[in-house]
Amino acid sequence: MAENKMKEIFLPLIDGENAPTEQFVGFNGKAYRIKRGETVKVPEGVYNILMESQEAKNRAIREKQKRGIKRAKDGD
Repeated sequence: MAENKMKEIFLPLIDGENAPTEQFVGFNGKAYRIKRGETVKVPEGVYNILMESQEAKNRAIREKQKRGIKRAKDGD
């Protein structure tokens, strides 16, 4: 049976009155609710999903910033 490696992760709290205090992740047929605002251990697959999600968000932000800079230079 494959060893299930655990990794530590910290998900920051989100501002706002109705902001979620947990992050849902589905992995290998299981549901995980990751508490925000504290360091927790999660299976490596869950960790990878969260890291890939964050990187996708970062890429989207960078792309949006690039488009905004281009529009400003072009005078739109």
